[in-house]
Amino acid sequence: MLPQILLMAILGATPSRAGDPSMERLAAKIREIRQAGRDPLLGFSLVHSTVADDFISNVEETRDILHVEGNGTVTRLRTNDRGEPRTPPGKWSGTIARSDLEAFVRRLEAGGIDLPAGGVPPLPSEPYERLQVKLDGIEAEIGRRGLPQTPKPCGFDDLRPFLDRWAAGCKNALWSLAMGTIDPRIDGKRFTATLRFSNHGTQAVKIPHPASPTKDDAIQLALSHYVPQVVKPGITPLPLEVGTHTLELERKNQVEWITIGPDGWWDLAIDQELSSPVPPGGMVFFRFRTHLPISNGKPESFQGSVTSEAYRL
Repeated sequence: MLPQILLMAILGATPSRAGDPSMERLAAKIREIRQAGRDPLLGFSLVHSTVADDFISNVEETRDILHVEGNGTVTRLRTNDRGEPRTPPGKWSGTIARSDLEAFVRRLEAGGIDLPAGGVPPLPSEPYERLQVKLDGIEAEIGRRGLPQTPKPCGFDDLRPFLDRWAAGCKNALWSLAMGTIDPRIDGKRFTATLRFSNHGTQAVKIPHPASPTKDDAIQLALSHYVPQVVKPGITPLPLEVGTHTLELERKNQVEWITIGPDGWWDLAIDQELSSPVPPGGMVFFRFRTHLPISNGKPESFQGSVTSEAYRL
């Protein structure tokens, strides 16, 4: 068994101070497993998640979850596109080389996994980063608010390259939800369009019907509209003035849930009389709460959203 100081030197890290107590207990457990001649990757798992307040309801929501198992399987769940259609909600899978997992465990074993000390107190709306590691009956958790990272170095930063690499390696789409706006039209206060919800993946995805009634107002279909700007070289455009109309759908014996199969789609016709005329530019936003397996096959409820590409009439 290598002394901790020597191990840190091999890993290229300097044990400047003790790490988080739960992470130090985990490091001690890894050393105990090695001394017993066992494989620390047996029974190893981690969950790295990003949590933040929803920008509409101010309710805490999970944005991104990375789940890693000691056998090298990894999945990434993104629940919210945050108004950016190019980063749709979905679940992807991948694999991690054993050597990469072993290097990660060696860094945990070396200890000194801590958070930056001091700094400016974070705002409530800032994302909260959480890392949970399980190993042989021991569970360690460490987390902090504030992304991107503070410039102050800390042991947690040593784990960042692993987590980023594993998230980027999840390229097999299990499901991925997108929404398109087909033939949008505005006639005075009337908005008509066909919304196409599509699933680009190998598994089905289940979403609530946009007209489904909910007790907690977790479902919202809305039209965001604005006057498109003409951008001229050398001139900074003024900020967009964005308005929002909630699209109230009449429930006519619709099913409560919509299942969209692998590489399938579902169309929803919109014919809505709005409270006032709207300008010719906009996009549609759908916020929902659904029930899907997140980790270890256990169903968990999460709130997600999907946004259409912007249209310009």
